[in-house]
Amino acid sequence: MTRYYSGWDIGGAHLKVSRCNAAGEIIHSREWVCPLWRGIQELDKLVNQVLSELNNENDFHFLTLTGESADCFRDRQHGVNEILSCIGKQIAAEKCRVFSASDRWLSLSAAQQNWHQVASMNWLATASWLGQHIESGLLVDIGSTTTDIIAIKHHRPALAGLTDQARLRSGELVYTGVIRTPLIALAQQVPFAGYQQHVANELFATTGDIWRICHALPATIQDISADGQSWQLAHCRQRLARMVGTDAGQFTAEQWLTLANWYAEQQLQQLIVSANQVVQQHSLGDEDPIIAVGIGHFLAKRLAKALHRPIQSLNKNLSQQAAIGAPASALALLGWRQFT
Repeated sequence: MTRYYSGWDIGGAHLKVSRCNAAGEIIHSREWVCPLWRGIQELDKLVNQVLSELNNENDFHFLTLTGESADCFRDRQHGVNEILSCIGKQIAAEKCRVFSASDRWLSLSAAQQNWHQVASMNWLATASWLGQHIESGLLVDIGSTTTDIIAIKHHRPALAGLTDQARLRSGELVYTGVIRTPLIALAQQVPFAGYQQHVANELFATTGDIWRICHALPATIQDISADGQSWQLAHCRQRLARMVGTDAGQFTAEQWLTLANWYAEQQLQQLIVSANQVVQQHSLGDEDPIIAVGIGHFLAKRLAKALHRPIQSLNKNLSQQAAIGAPASALALLGWRQFT
């Protein structure tokens, strides 16, 4: 019987699953919208759908999660327990292992008992796998909501901390992404149509809108926009227009592109500050490359250019789609290597 290995990255807004075969080749890498903040039933329905679409119920399953921080849970421990219980209802427990900070794979029950060892560790899975392939570099995984900036030294992740709080202090975790980040997190004033003006402190538009207007993301974004409308350019411009108190039709497409580019630069500047912080903390060399993964790989390439660092592709190891869901792909490959 041919063995297959599925890696699951269970987030608060998306579920990503990658599957590798007995030769250690990623054969599927998929992403689904999972609005977990609405309740655990969203994940329950989606797990059933994934098992049906991928026909992977009999695989070995390797799990990581960040969705425990969703505000439908009273705290993160409750979130870990609920998510893993949800998985255990649909996949046999003996086929599941959870990635942990202790370099051990935990059973579902052990992971629930040691929840702090498994909460928000998807970035460490990617960094641990990457360390098997490069000696040193800067992993930059820009997702829809957050960015992980992890130094790799001597084939291992070099870390200032493991928890989200410690990583927010160190710059290794930045709560900015290329789809879901509200534009009010980037600036309180903007230059527009010849004036410097305040913006609306409301969730009218997100970074997905500016990167669509900049033609860096496709209209098929797997997420929900700020107003629930599509990701077509007309809707993106209208959402951006609300930020400056007007309508898209009152100004030209070129003016909206200029404003979108300005916001894009503000997001890049935030990442430059954090990347420099991580580089200095871990004394990376000037020639150590940036390894760009995640849906925001295009922004990571801009970051590499701004920092005058080479960019290294994972094309030899992962397809572009598999690199977008890097933690899920890393889990499948780490699990394959250890349990083959």
